[in-house]
Amino acid sequence: MEQLDAEAGRVRELYAEGIVRVAWSRGDVLGGVLFLEAPDVAAADRALASLPLVSHGMAELTTIELRPYRGFVPQD
Repeated sequence: MEQLDAEAGRVRELYAEGIVRVAWSRGDVLGGVLFLEAPDVAAADRALASLPLVSHGMAELTTIELRPYRGFVPQD
């Protein structure tokens, strides 16, 4: 439980810094989904590494790089 409180606190800090944009808890299994805004995958990975559950080896991560949806990007 102590690690979960620390995790929530760190997610709030990353949110206040503008790195975490959205945070959801999963409804089907234990876990969560974070949408991050970072200049590159390496920066996102560094932010995620600062999470207590990650640094204590208690979380498994999958990082997916997203790009703007083509339908919302002006086409020349």
